[in-house]
Amino acid sequence: MASDMVLREKKRKDYKLMNQGEKIMVEVSTLFSELDKEKVKLEKRCRDLFEQLAKENEHAVIISEQNLDIFTLQQHNSYLVERISKLEEQLPKYKDDEDFDQLAPKTQARTLKKLETDAQRALWFGKRKEILKEICEANINSRTSLDFGEMNEHDLRAFLKDHGINTKIRNREKLMNLVSSNCLDI
Repeated sequence: MASDMVLREKKRKDYKLMNQGEKIMVEVSTLFSELDKEKVKLEKRCRDLFEQLAKENEHAVIISEQNLDIFTLQQHNSYLVERISKLEEQLPKYKDDEDFDQLAPKTQARTLKKLETDAQRALWFGKRKEILKEICEANINSRTSLDFGEMNEHDLRAFLKDHGINTKIRNREKLMNLVSSNCLDI
């Protein structure tokens, strides 16, 4: 009987140990499944962060290229900036509006003519130095400068007619010369 009791006690302890072992196994498997879920989340986050880093690197490359382009253009245009500032210094100072009204008519006409000449010179300089690639329409003292680009003769005549400009140029060659020069003063 004593050995029976010892056996029962041993079986009971073994049963308790098995139950505890099963509980531990269940807990461990639960922890493993939670860790697997966490691992999947972390892997997804790593992929997202890697993609974001790749995009930021692309943007950084684009920005550095644009900064280089800006720097190159600033260096290239520094000559033009210096030239324009020197021209501005050389230009005479014009009288303001109040003084202009008090000027004699001939002086007003001379001042307007000088302003027109200076404006035309500035436009020529800008176009020549490719500051202004297109001068679509610039009003200078009742004259208009239009850029006709690649228009053919028919389109040019239609454009001029639509704008109420009757061209007196009947010679096709002269008209095409005006078109080919890309600028017509009216």
